[in-house]
Amino acid sequence: MKRKRRTFTPEIKSKIALEAMKGEKTINEIAQLYEVHPNQVSAWKGEMISNASSAFDRGKRINEQAEQSARKEGKLYKKIGELSMDVEFLKKSCRKLGIELPAEYDD
Repeated sequence: MKRKRRTFTPEIKSKIALEAMKGEKTINEIAQLYEVHPNQVSAWKGEMISNASSAFDRGKRINEQAEQSARKEGKLYKKIGELSMDVEFLKKSCRKLGIELPAEYDD
C-alpha cells in the first residue's frame, strides 16, 4: 500500500527554511525534527534565499496595479462620456424629425 504524499503549507516551508538559514541547527537536525528529507530542507532554504527580494517588491506591484486601474477607470469614464453624447445627439435628432421617444428615454 502506498503512503499518501504529504503536502506542506507555505507557512511551514518558510518556517523550516528560516530555521535552516539561522544556522542554529544543522540541516539534518531540522530534517529529523520536521520529518522531511534533508534535501527538501536545503531546497526550501535555497528557494527562500532566491525569492527574498520579492518580499520587498510588494509595494511596488500594488502601486503599479493601482496606476493601471486608474488608467482603465479613466478610459471607461471617457467612453461613458462619449456614449452619453451620442445618446443626447440621437434624442435631439429624433425630436427634430418628429420621432416619438419611449418614455424611458425621454427627459
